[in-house]
Amino acid sequence: MHMTSFTLNKRTVVFIFALLSVVMAAGILSVSAPLYAQGERAFFTPREDFRVFYIASELINVGRPADIYQPALFLKRLSQELGHEGIFAWFYPPPYLLVLQPLSWLSLKNAYFVSIVLQWALFLSVTYRFLWKRPLEALALSSPVMFMAFGWGQNGVLMAILYLGAFRFLKICPLLSGFFFGCCVIKPHLGVLLPVFLLAGRHYKSCLAACLTAVLLGVVSWFLYGTTPWLLYGHMLVDNFIGSTKALGIGNIMGIFPIPTVGKMMLSFGVSAALAKLVQLLVFAYCFYQICNAKRDGWSQKPLVAAVYFSLLSLLAIPYFNLYDYVFAVSAALGLVLAAPENKHFDLRLVVGLLLVFFIPVIHMTSIRLTGFIITPLLMGLFYLQLRCHPEYLPEVGATNLA
Repeated sequence: MHMTSFTLNKRTVVFIFALLSVVMAAGILSVSAPLYAQGERAFFTPREDFRVFYIASELINVGRPADIYQPALFLKRLSQELGHEGIFAWFYPPPYLLVLQPLSWLSLKNAYFVSIVLQWALFLSVTYRFLWKRPLEALALSSPVMFMAFGWGQNGVLMAILYLGAFRFLKICPLLSGFFFGCCVIKPHLGVLLPVFLLAGRHYKSCLAACLTAVLLGVVSWFLYGTTPWLLYGHMLVDNFIGSTKALGIGNIMGIFPIPTVGKMMLSFGVSAALAKLVQLLVFAYCFYQICNAKRDGWSQKPLVAAVYFSLLSLLAIPYFNLYDYVFAVSAALGLVLAAPENKHFDLRLVVGLLLVFFIPVIHMTSIRLTGFIITPLLMGLFYLQLRCHPEYLPEVGATNLA
C-alpha cells in the first residue's frame, strides 16, 4: 500500500526558516549586547580570525608582504597584537592579499563592521532572484553558519558570494560565471573539483574565463607583492600538506580546530591516520565520479541544483575545511525552497533534511567534539543521497532558473 507523504507549502517553509533566523539573531544579540557594554569580548567584535586578516593588510601596506608567509614573524606580530600567544598561521595564496589590502585603511573595528556590511550587501545582490525575491525569503537565508562566519570575521560569506554568483550566471553569462569561479582561487582547496565539474559539464567558456581570471590575479599579485610571497607560499604547501597529516588535524596546530570532514570523523572513531586517509581518499573518488557524471545525470545544466550538489560533494571530498566554509552549501540548499514557484509543496522529509543542514554548525559547536566530527559529514552525505535518490523532492527550478 502506497503511503501519501506529508507536505508543507512554500510560504510555511519560508516562514519557518525566517523565524529560526530571527530567533538565532535575537539570541546572539541578547548575549553580545551586555558583554559589549561591559567592554568584554562579544560575538560581533573582531576576533583572532579577523585580526589575522587585518595584520596581513598592515604588513602589505608597510611594504612587508613576505612577512605574512614566514610563520615565526607572522605569529610574533599576531601575539603582540593579541597580548597573548597567537595560534593562527597563514595558509592563503598571494591573490587573497588583493582583497585584504584595503582593510588597514580603516581602524580595526571599522574595518570589521564595513566588511560585514559589504559582504552581506554583496551576498543579497548576487543571490537576488537566484535564491530569493522577497524580504522574508532573504531573511530565511540568514542561517546560523552565516552568523558564525560574521562573528569570527571569516571569509565563508565571501566564498559563498563567489560560488553562488558563478552558478547564477553559469547559463546566462558563462564568461561572468568564469570570472566568479576564477576569483575562488583565493581559497583553492575548496575548488579542487571545480575544473572537473566545468569540463565534465561542458562549460568550456566558463572554464576558460576561470583560468584566465586565476592567472590574471596571480600575475597582479606577483607584480604588486613580488616573487618572495609566491616562493614562500609554495614552500609552505610542500612543507605543511604534502606527505603530512596536517589536513587531517594530527600532531599539529590544526588538531585543535573543529574540522568537520570525513577524515576527521574516522579519527574520532579511533582508527589510524592511514585508514582515515584511505577512507577520505575513497570518498574523494566517489565525489569525483559523481561530478564526472554530472552531464549524464542532467544536473550540470541546472544552475541551482548544480550549486547544491557541487557544494556538498566538494566539502565531502576535501580533507580540510571549517564550519564557516559551509555558508555556500547551506545557502544553495535553502535556495531549493526559496527559488521554487509559489504554489510548490515540499515533502516533509526534504524539510527535515534542510533543517538538519541548516543547524549543522549549531549541532557541531554545541556538542562534544566527538559528536560534532561524526554528525557533520554524515548529515551532509545523507542530505546529498536524499536528493539523489529522491529527485521528486527537488522543486521545479531546473534549467529554466535564470537560464
